[in-house]
Amino acid sequence: MQRKLHIRPRPSRVTRLLVTPDLPKQAWILQAGVALNFFGNGLVAPYLIIYLHYQRGIPLVLAALAVGSGGIVATVSGLVVGALVDRFGPRTCLVVAMSANAVAYAAYTQVHAPWQALVVGLLVGIGTGAYGPSVQALLSGFVDPENGRPPCRSSA
Repeated sequence: MQRKLHIRPRPSRVTRLLVTPDLPKQAWILQAGVALNFFGNGLVAPYLIIYLHYQRGIPLVLAALAVGSGGIVATVSGLVVGALVDRFGPRTCLVVAMSANAVAYAAYTQVHAPWQALVVGLLVGIGTGAYGPSVQALLSGFVDPENGRPPCRSSA
């Protein structure tokens, strides 16, 4: 009886663009954290407007403005954070960004006036904007752009 050969089919170009099994473990863990973070933000943001309106008595337009202003600030703060990532490192900036986001989201529980909601929304935007460049820089340190494997570290 002949043994079956287990030939691993070579992935097509499209498959390699979508899924890269050669990525290091740290990259997969970081990407799982990114997916979890985006999922959590997607769950919280729509209900946050409802919470601010019905539980805190903030007019619907102002509640939406407070939450939406965070997105505008996130875009601007993302541009500024690049220099901070170069100076302090992506891991440090990522920890600060996620800590700032956690504190800012927790601060929504103390909001009672529209101006407080706006300030907290801006703080959430700063943390969210700092998250993107930090996590991307950290991921680029894990992965070699040529073949998806961990980059070679020279000891020289």
